Amino acid sequence: LMATISLTRKMCLSKVAELYDPEGLWEPIKLEYKLALSQLNSYGWEDKISQDLQEKWKTSLLKLVELPKVFIDRAVIPDHGVVDPTKARLLVLVDAAAHAGGAAVYIGYKLQDGSFSCKLLTSKSRIYHGTIPRNELSALLLGTELAYTVCKALSDIQFEVIFLTDSTVALSWAHNTEKKLKTYVYNRVTSITRLIEWTVGPVSELPIFHIPGESNLADLLTKFHDINVMDLGKGSVWQDGHPWMRLPTDQLPISTYADISDSEINRSMEYTREYFNEPHTFCIDA
Repeated sequence: LMATISLTRKMCLSKVAELYDPEGLWEPIKLEYKLALSQLNSYGWEDKISQDLQEKWKTSLLKLVELPKVFIDRAVIPDHGVVDPTKARLLVLVDAAAHAGGAAVYIGYKLQDGSFSCKLLTSKSRIYHGTIPRNELSALLLGTELAYTVCKALSDIQFEVIFLTDSTVALSWAHNTEKKLKTYVYNRVTSITRLIEWTVGPVSELPIFHIPGESNLADLLTKFHDINVMDLGKGSVWQDGHPWMRLPTDQLPISTYADISDSEINRSMEYTREYFNEPHTFCIDA
C-alpha cells in the first residue's frame, strides 16, 4: 500500500505529528524527521514531493511501525542499592552540528559500591541555522533550559548537575569573564549563566565541562544517523548511557575549562570573531 501512495508535504508532516513523545525518549528518531521536513520547505502544502524524496520518506516512515514493539524502563530509580533516593546526579549532554543540535539529560543515583546508576530522563532537539560554534552554544542553552525544567519538576530531589559539551569554543564563551562578547553570543551566555544559577544556586565557576566527541551521546541529536527504533529501546546505550556515565563524579573523564589550552581554543576563527576588538592604547612618556 505504501508503494502506491504519492506523498505530499502535508502527508509527511501529519505522519510525523502522530509521534507523541513529550519526554524525548525517541528524540534521535524525531530529529531525523525534523531534518527531513526542513528539506520540504520549498514545496507547497499539497505538492507531491520528488521521486527520490518519496522513496526516502516511505522508508523512513516505515520505522514508525516498529515503535510499538519498543520497551523501556519507565522507573529511573534502581530497585536496590541506592544510598539516598532524595539525592541524584544529572548529566546534561549537549551537542550541535551544521543544521541541528540537542540536549539529553541522564539521571543517576549513588549506589552502595560508590558508582552511579544511569537512565535517560529527557531530551530535546532543535533545528539551528547558525555557524557550528554558535549552534553548539545554542545547544548548551537548550541544555540549561532542560535542566532547569527537570529540577523544578522534581523539586523534592537534591540534584548535583553537571553540564557536558565537546565544543571548546562554546565552553570558552560560557566561561568568559574578561573579553567583550558580541550581542548574539553575549545574550546566550548571559541566559546560560542565569539558568544555571536558578538551577543550582550561585556558583563561583559554572559546572560546564568538556568531554571527547565520541563520548557524547547528544551527537545523536545533531544530524542524520539512520537509526533503527529498536536501537533506542531497553538496554540500549541511548537509554542507559555509556559505562563512564556510571563512574563517581571525581572519576568522570571530563575536563575543566582550565584544563584546555588557549592554543586549542584559538585555532577557531569563530572563537575570536565573536569578541569586540579592544581599542589600541598608547603610552606617552612625559
